[in-house]
This record gives sequence, structure tokens and C-alpha cells, in this order.
Amino acid sequence: MSTDESFIYRNLKEGQIRLLILDPGPQNSVIRCRLCTCLHTDHIAYQALSYAWGNSEKVYDIELNGQDFKVASNLHQALLHLRHPRHTRVLWIDALCINQEDFEERGKQVQQMRRIYAGASQVVVWLGQGTQASQTALTYASSSTCKPGHESWVSGGLDFFVEPHKTDHFEQDLASLTSLLERPWFRRLWVLQEVVHSQRVLVMAGNQTVSWDALAQSVQKLYRSGLILGKSSKKAQVGAAAVVEMESIRRSQLLPDLLSILVVTNSGECSDPRDKVYAVLNLANDYDPESDVAVLGPDYSLDPSETFTRFARWCVQRGNIDFLSCTTRPEGSETETRIPSWVPDWANLDVGHLFARYLDRVPFRADFGLELLPHDRPYITEDNELILFGAVVGKINHAGPLSTFSKSNMDADAAELVDTVLSNKLWLDECQRMSDMIPGSSERVWRTVTGTLTGAGYAVIDDSGQRFRRYREMLDNISQFADAGQEIQMSAISHYASQKHLSASIESSILMWASKRRFALTDSGMMALVPSRTKPGDILAVVAGSRVPLVFLEIPGAAGKYHTVVGEAFLDDVMDGEWVRRHVEDYMRLGKGHKRPLFKYFLLN
Repeated sequence: MSTDESFIYRNLKEGQIRLLILDPGPQNSVIRCRLCTCLHTDHIAYQALSYAWGNSEKVYDIELNGQDFKVASNLHQALLHLRHPRHTRVLWIDALCINQEDFEERGKQVQQMRRIYAGASQVVVWLGQGTQASQTALTYASSSTCKPGHESWVSGGLDFFVEPHKTDHFEQDLASLTSLLERPWFRRLWVLQEVVHSQRVLVMAGNQTVSWDALAQSVQKLYRSGLILGKSSKKAQVGAAAVVEMESIRRSQLLPDLLSILVVTNSGECSDPRDKVYAVLNLANDYDPESDVAVLGPDYSLDPSETFTRFARWCVQRGNIDFLSCTTRPEGSETETRIPSWVPDWANLDVGHLFARYLDRVPFRADFGLELLPHDRPYITEDNELILFGAVVGKINHAGPLSTFSKSNMDADAAELVDTVLSNKLWLDECQRMSDMIPGSSERVWRTVTGTLTGAGYAVIDDSGQRFRRYREMLDNISQFADAGQEIQMSAISHYASQKHLSASIESSILMWASKRRFALTDSGMMALVPSRTKPGDILAVVAGSRVPLVFLEIPGAAGKYHTVVGEAFLDDVMDGEWVRRHVEDYMRLGKGHKRPLFKYFLLN
């Protein structure tokens, strides 16, 4: 190990990293530290810091290798709290151990981050200054820890049967924890790999600490129970989801594929849009740092649109186009004209919970049967157009309103509960009204609005239709008391308190899958859940290589040749592949006599 004394940054040799030696000092004295270079094989004990960079305009001076060096205020506070009064500490901190001005070095060091965090004796998560609220939150997390061997973990999704740890001051504890989850660290994208690959994680706010395991367990129960959804800000919801995903990956025996990682981490924040991809490469089981780096990077000389396009090309080359589920963008977004519609803009998605995220749990295979027809594999033209073979399912005839569904709380104030019930009933009534246009469709309504999945992303059980009908009856009965006095409302609602389990199972499913989607009808008599931007006239199709149906917008004046991608869809009749297989067999038997021009190539630009 050698110390860089004359220059702050010297060029690193292959496989080298820098470590930071934080010198001891009294409280509030100038921070003094030194950089040293080493190899992973040197087996030097160090701790790695995980933190949010914070406001880059508010900076403090430290002394680094004997020279003045400016750091952001959040890092400065972390160094003050980490510094020991009598002993040196050996740390790895990205802002100091990587020359941020050297793009080539940044790219190479990013490739090593998995080894860096895995090799640390401990990862310290710095959340910022301590407050009364953070103290309450970390104390609650410590008290809610399960005994070893008794904890359970389910990754992702909602389950309103889950009961979080209740304390004597639970409302205050919940408010404090959701306030903590609003801190920037929980939304920072880079922290995922920093936690996932670590051996041991300590969470720190001011001088108070708690184990990561304790914090993750308490947040998971609150998130899956729906309490985070109903009683917190959007920032806190994003933070809670990030904790659940981090710990899910950390506990998993196998890392997920890159597409799944990009989907579950999309709400994470990073100052550089390219890091939407680069920050999660080391979390994927199908990314090879040696063979894939030329295509996927990290390469900070590319602009974000090229980074995202290269990922999509990489998927196409591997024969997997499930990434098309991730192409839904906010209307009027700036990138619409700069990135092809078939390329996910990871910095600007507009999705709820994607079906493509849960394909490891439910065997959706909408394209099953297309392989029986000879066709070209998906390919990209010189003009950056994607050509796909598929089957037209139909066109959108009616697109209903966006879902307004929310979780009803039987323990809430009577007026609040009635308002929620009325809102939920109004949306379901509209879905039912639309479905009445299709004869014999009552059974398919509940299957469509739930996506035939539980809130956790698993297939629904056999009696779900009966439970849905009972749930609708409960909504109808409670809604009758909308204009009654509070005393009458409370008396009536108490009669339905025993139905909490019924509402928990139905609402967690609808909230999970109908959010940010519309209930729609096709000209072929099918019901669908479609992206928010879907309009009448849009095409529903199944294309080879995508396990879920897709919505395409036909470009006006292009004679049906060109399309743009709107996003993924759910059609109960189509998800298992039997619809496509049946039509393929009819086409092979009847040839040109088949009743519809069903099969075609789609040109996406």
C-alpha cells in the first residue's frame, strides 16, 4: 500500500483502488485525511460509506493529502461523526477515492464497486444529522426486530393481511419512520449495490445507530401492510419500496436479471441519467463485466439516449423484448422525440407496477404459439427501427377513466371510510357499466381489474370471484350510509368490521395492478387493463419475444406500417397463450381463408 502525498490523484493501475485514511482529531477541528492505493488482494481492513451526496453548492474545506479539498456538507457531517478522537479510520468513500473529473477512471471504478462493498468489513449508511424524529424512528426499528429464525421475508408487492409491530405510541412511531424514509439517501440509486453486496450494514443518523436488518424488517411490514401507502408522502413511499427491494435482493440466493433490476429501481434518483443503468449493472445476474462492457458500459462518454438505446439493443440481440413493457412515458415528455418509442427512457417512465416485473412468479406467456409460424427474429434496421412479428388482438373501442382506487381502513374515521368506499365503488361501477356492453362478461371484470394476481404478484386462488362479489356487496351496503349522521355511519360500519380480511385481499390486488391504468374494451369483445395514455383506436397485439400483450399507436398517414409503443397490457383471454395458439392453428389449417389478417410485422420507430 502506498500513500499519494504529492498529488491528490495519481493514475491508478489495473485493479487498484484508493482508500481514505481519516486522521483522528478533536470535535469540530479541520478534517485531515490521506489517500492510499492498494489492490483487493492486499486484504486491508476498511469500512465503506454509503450516503447521499447532497447539495453540491454548500461545501466545506477539508485537508486531503495536505491540500485543500472541498466536499459537500452532508459528507462533511459524516466525516465529523465518523472521525475517532484518538485512532485513524480506514474508509472507502466514492467522492474522495475516485477522481470524479476523470471519466475513464470513473467507469473503471464503477465496475469494481461490487468488490469494494463486498470486501468492506462494514458498510456505514449515513442518513444525516440526528433529530428527535430520527431517534424515535430508529428506536422503533430496534424494538420491532424479530428473534433470529422467526423473521419472514417476501419480496415486493402488497399484502394487507400483514400486521406491523404495534407500540404504545404507534402513530408517533409511524410518523417518525415515514419522516426518516423521506431523507435523500433512501431515493439515491447508487445505494442499492452498496447495501446489497455488503457483509454487514450499520445505519447511522447523527450519533444514533441501528442495524440494517432491524430497519428493513420494520419497513417491510409497514410497506406490505399498506400503512406506508395511506399515511405518508410520495418520497416516503419511494424510500420504503427501495428498502424492501434492497433487502429482497440481499437475501436472495440469485441476483435478478438486468431488466428486472431496472424496473424495480426506476424510482431511484441519480444526478446523471446514465447512472439509471450504470448504477445497477453490478446487481444483475446476466451482466458480464468483461464481455458486456463494450455494449452496456459504464461509458460516460455516451449521452443518456445512447446509453438507453444500447441496453435495448442488447436485449434484442439476446432475443428478449420484455423490455417493451417499460416504454410508457409521461405525456409531453422531452425525450419522446429523441429516443425511439421502443427504447425505455429509464429517466422518464410513467408506470405503476409492471406485469413484466413478476414474470418469475406467474407464467404469463402471451406469445406462446407464435413460434409455430415461420418468421424473422426481432431485428433493428439501420434507421434505428425495431421490426417485430406478432398477432393483432384488436383495437381499443372504449378506454375508461384512470383507476381512483385506494385502500379502505376499517379502523378509520367513519366519514373517511365512507368517502373511500364511494370512490372505490364509483370506479368499479364504471368498469361494470363498460363491461355490460359485452354479453356474458361479469366474471371477466374481476379477473381484469385484479390482473388475476394477488397484491404480492402471485396467481389468485380459486374462490377469488366469489370473494370479489362479496366485496362489491359490502361496498354497496356501506355506500348507502353516505348521507347518514356519523353515529349511524359508525354503527353501520362496525357491522362490517369482520370483513377486513375480505377488503384486504381484494384491495391489495386492485391497488397493485390497476394503478396508473385504464379499464378498456376492444373491438373483438375483450376487456383489458391498459396504460394511462391509451386511446380509442390504439392496437392491442402480441409479439414474439414478449410474454405480455402490448399497446401500439398507429402513426397517422403511414398506411398501418409504422407504430409507436404505448406500453404493456393485460387481457385475461390472452395471457396464457392459448388465444394465440388457437389462431395460429386456424391460420395454418385455413391459410389465406383465415377470417382476419391477424399476423403481421410491426415496424416501431
